[in-house]
Amino acid sequence: MYIRFPLLLRNVEDLLHERGIDICYEAVRYWWQRFGPMFAAEIRKRRVTGIRSTLKFLKKTMKKHGPVDVFVTDKPRPYGAVLKDLGMIDRQETGPWLNNRAENSQLPFRRAMISARSS
Repeated sequence: MYIRFPLLLRNVEDLLHERGIDICYEAVRYWWQRFGPMFAAEIRKRRVTGIRSTLKFLKKTMKKHGPVDVFVTDKPRPYGAVLKDLGMIDRQETGPWLNNRAENSQLPFRRAMISARSS
């Protein structure tokens, strides 16, 4: 259960009990030992997919715009992992409000989409 949610096995037992499922702690532990590795493998596979798509995006962007001195990104992990693989981790800048220029450039479009949905 630690992979997706930070729950102890006893907490899972309590949650199921609140929903009317009477089950013992040992059954939860058995299910976790049996099915936990499958859940963990699925989560790792999704993480690798995120890194691959980020790598593809950064390579495409660098090909189109040329090499850059600094990458200003928000803090998702795939950016750091990809830049580390490319040997450019020292060029990444993350921090509060550094990415505002890129985010604010999308505001007129977002407002138009929201007003179109509400009408």
